[in-house]
Amino acid sequence: MINRSRRRELAQHLADRRRREDEAPRLLAEVPALTRLSLAVEERAESGFAIGSGHTRRIVVEHAAARFEVPCSAGGCDGGVHDLTSGVMHELHRGSARFESDTRCDRCGCVLHHVATAEYR
Repeated sequence: MINRSRRRELAQHLADRRRREDEAPRLLAEVPALTRLSLAVEERAESGFAIGSGHTRRIVVEHAAARFEVPCSAGGCDGGVHDLTSGVMHELHRGSARFESDTRCDRCGCVLHHVATAEYR
């Protein structure tokens, strides 16, 4: 059971993340030729073992922010996030159709591996 203090803290993390997304430029304004984008992600502990199962995020290009943050799902991590924004935007500006990278959680150090596929006009 989550206590009230912890619940407030989690709500604040979520509100902060939404604010950052709202303040970010729109993806389509940054990469006008982009028509489709998906990110397949898999989180791993520092030891290399998978944390849970991976999943694919399909981005709604027409409405998405040019900001890519994935909340950390490692047990015991306290509100950490994997910020993929700079790497993803760099590759999208280059017109890359497929790219992948690893990012560390800003709090616990676990690793998120992502593979992105993009389509352009």
